Amino acid sequence: MLAVVAMSCNLAAAAEEIDNPMYANWAKFKVGSMLKTRSQSIAAEQKMSIDSTATLLEVTPTKLVVEMKTETTSGETKLPTRTRKQDVPAKIAKPADSTIKRSTEDVTVAGTTYTCQVAEETRESVQIKTWTSDRIPGGVVKAEMHSEGLSVTTVLVESSAKK
Repeated sequence: MLAVVAMSCNLAAAAEEIDNPMYANWAKFKVGSMLKTRSQSIAAEQKMSIDSTATLLEVTPTKLVVEMKTETTSGETKLPTRTRKQDVPAKIAKPADSTIKRSTEDVTVAGTTYTCQVAEETRESVQIKTWTSDRIPGGVVKAEMHSEGLSVTTVLVESSAKK
């Protein structure tokens, strides 16, 4: 009886997992593919800029590994470069029900026009809008996040797709 209950719990847990969109995007490209973005934020009237470079290091059927390098400038202060590896699982827990408005829109960044999938949602008091394209590793073309006292805009700077 205990084995049946345990098996039922495992099946229920498995049913709650979905394909990870981040994994699905990166996994289409070969190791060495890269995405550079620049984020500009204003929080409590403090300006910050973050240049991020994500490079695909490894792809397996269950996860991929991306190296993230970030260079942060806060006001006039440039902080030391941070490098870390991020595991991206192939499956993730199904998110709680949310209302995401989806559309398609052309966006021009870094001198190139991309036809993007647009997702807009509000989480509590935070408004989030993302533009993504399957043409580039990592998918991020542009993202905006706004809430009271905080504004963050991220844009694609450069990408290199290895196929």
